[in-house]
Amino acid sequence: MAQDQEEELRKIYSEAQVLQSYLEELKTRYQLLLATVSDMEAVKLAITELSRVERGHEVLVDLGGGVLTKAAIVDNSKVFVNVGSGVLVDKSLEDAIKTIDQRIAGLNKTIDSLQENIRRLEGEVGVRRTRISELTRSMASKA
Repeated sequence: MAQDQEEELRKIYSEAQVLQSYLEELKTRYQLLLATVSDMEAVKLAITELSRVERGHEVLVDLGGGVLTKAAIVDNSKVFVNVGSGVLVDKSLEDAIKTIDQRIAGLNKTIDSLQENIRRLEGEVGVRRTRISELTRSMASKA
């Protein structure tokens, strides 16, 4: 009987570890998606502000890695949007915002799905932890 409990304890503990690891991966992915949505919202704001900037106006352009350069606005009515595989498409500001809104909507669906999976996994991990506690108490009382 004690050997059966020890085997069950090992099995459940192993399952809990695997589920916990997967849960942490999902939480990391969730945080990354939230950050991406936040970045896209900032891009929408920047596009809106671009429409208010006069042509020829000097602006700072972020090249990445904390490096910026000065540039002049040549056309404040259009932007280039990456549509995948490095392909850039010239879009009006309104169309660019629509594209970003579609991307945000897709990300939000993924975020909702991740939240559901996280809640489910947290429940499964909780069930296993409860069973581990029960087995540990039972084995300790018999020792």
